[in-house]
Amino acid sequence: MMRHGKMLFSAAAIIALGMFHSEARAAFLVQVTATLNGPNPDSVTSVIGQSTVTLATYKGAPSDIDLGGTISPIHVTFGTTSTTSSNTSSVDAVNLNYGWTLTLAHILDGEPVGGMATVNVSGQIVGNLTARGSTLDNIYTGGPINAATVVKVDGVSVSVRLDDWTPPGTPPSFRRNFSVSLIDPIDPAIFTVPEPTTMALMGLGGLLLIAPRIRRRKATADLG
Repeated sequence: MMRHGKMLFSAAAIIALGMFHSEARAAFLVQVTATLNGPNPDSVTSVIGQSTVTLATYKGAPSDIDLGGTISPIHVTFGTTSTTSSNTSSVDAVNLNYGWTLTLAHILDGEPVGGMATVNVSGQIVGNLTARGSTLDNIYTGGPINAATVVKVDGVSVSVRLDDWTPPGTPPSFRRNFSVSLIDPIDPAIFTVPEPTTMALMGLGGLLLIAPRIRRRKATADLG
């Protein structure tokens, strides 16, 4: 009886260890593409006096982001700001309105699948430009600014939030400063799959639990 109790204790311990063991997370790849609202979806340029401000879609963003592999926010750059100025005697006042449309798609085997999500972002670039410096600032007027918004990507809830904007420096200047944080799916459990070690531990525990029952049946059969 004591031996049987020890075996049950060992089996329970192995199963518990298997449940406690870290789990792998299945990949959930999301692709983010950005377009500017206007005649040119890739860039918009405002000429003010002797200065220019250009907003452009950032082409160096990764093709897809794995939201299933981490619980931390992943920052995705989607736009840039560049400035030039030859004004050395006064300042050029900037007031540039813009609008971005972000599209989020689930990528499987290199292709988008399921329903896509869109996030609209709008704002203004304001301030002064000279050849000696910049006081530009960005004012978001629309989009997930202060709190994340939840969108459905192929039926999965994903949180999206705009990151802080960093102003460019003295012209000529270029900065990657439009980005969003993609936060792990709200229900990450649906992307959790047991690691092989976890499955092996739980399988071994299950075998130890049924071993005494098998022995009792064999003993009964022998007596019969």
